[in-house]
Amino acid sequence: MGYMPRNITIVDNTFINASRCVPDPYHAGTAPSMLSVIGSAVVGPNTSPFGTVPEPFVRVAYHGAQNISIVNNTIDTWFRGAGVLLGEVSGGVVRGNTIARPPDVDAPAVDVSDSDSIRVEDNLLIGGWAAIEGDGEGSAAAVRVAKNTTGVEVAHNTLRQS
Repeated sequence: MGYMPRNITIVDNTFINASRCVPDPYHAGTAPSMLSVIGSAVVGPNTSPFGTVPEPFVRVAYHGAQNISIVNNTIDTWFRGAGVLLGEVSGGVVRGNTIARPPDVDAPAVDVSDSDSIRVEDNLLIGGWAAIEGDGEGSAAAVRVAKNTTGVEVAHNTLRQS
């Protein structure tokens, strides 16, 4: 697949009413989270021949990204999946963000799986979640950490009901 994204910082942005434009995959219609949409712009288009893969973009959240920092952003209202998805990431930080108004309580603000050395800290999480941290599907937690993940620190986050 080529070089994996390294040393990416997404800082001081505001994402409001983020849609996946489901009928049009060239507008990240198959993206599972805001990170995928953001990462599409950072990483660039998928170079596979047209029509051979369902995703038109190479995404940050797949295949071994390293040192991803998502800091001091606002994600306010999104319509599918997690607000931020870290999958197969080594060395990630999600810090100082405001993540608000999920599509439903089953959609976490931050979802971490198949990753190591991740810090989720000092975020304001506004939604109907029952707890800050949980594991697995259906946990209704704002930060979901899969059991196949190691070295994750979730600290000093604030949960507020919407």
